[in-house]
Amino acid sequence: AGPPSAASHTRGSAAHDPAPPPLPELSQVALLENPLDRPLQAIVVTDCGTGLVAGGLDGHLHLWSRREAASGGGGLGTTLQSAKQWSRQSSQPAGGGEVNSVALLGSTLACGCEDGSVALFRLHKDAGVFMLYSLLRLQHVPQLSSPSQVMCVALTPVCASRHAPLLVSGAQDGSVCVWSSASGTLLQALNAHEPTGEDWVMALLVAKPPDEVQADGMLLTASFDSTAKVWMRAPGGGGGGGGLIPGWVASEAVPGKDEPGFGAGREGG
Repeated sequence: AGPPSAASHTRGSAAHDPAPPPLPELSQVALLENPLDRPLQAIVVTDCGTGLVAGGLDGHLHLWSRREAASGGGGLGTTLQSAKQWSRQSSQPAGGGEVNSVALLGSTLACGCEDGSVALFRLHKDAGVFMLYSLLRLQHVPQLSSPSQVMCVALTPVCASRHAPLLVSGAQDGSVCVWSSASGTLLQALNAHEPTGEDWVMALLVAKPPDEVQADGMLLTASFDSTAKVWMRAPGGGGGGGGLIPGWVASEAVPGKDEPGFGAGREGG
């Protein structure tokens, strides 16, 4: 008989690969309740893992912090539940009606609000206590004349061409705005999805492409219109802001289940 085929060798190797270790079971270590007894629909955690900010239908931002318990007897420090303690720090109005989304990058917190505004705060920790300081309130630019709820927000990492994160907001009418989080300058307004009534921009993501050639990466938008769009920086494109960011244009649209194939995007929709 001849030598075993490549396929059989592959199957044999796979059969002897060690099984991946089982994932640890998750257990609840804290139950944090909204003091205003209203639904929460957005939450972020600080880089250090000791702070939470949540927002919801009550229009407030609620802060919790986690502190190390004092060492001592009774098994303290032996489990997550006994070694950590969460406590509510404060609650304050976001100032724009219901809070639909929050994003946190470093000490910059953004929240998208029911009234079509985006509120920016600085999250500061002093002596173990988290505090929010209001920085800017920006009005999202809608496709239509009336204000549109801001459904999602995102903050981009800082790159060599700028010293502050970019802020991206997506609204109920399918529009997307790109801002400088430092100055509040509107850098670009995109009609990302057509205003048909089913075009709410529900999710945003800013990610670097695999080759990381474009420092500001890709912008991805997902909508109620059953599509997700990939946006890339246009070489030499517009967008204003003193060259902080060239204009983003649609690279391709990822269709929903009822739309076969990929469609080439176009600027503004």
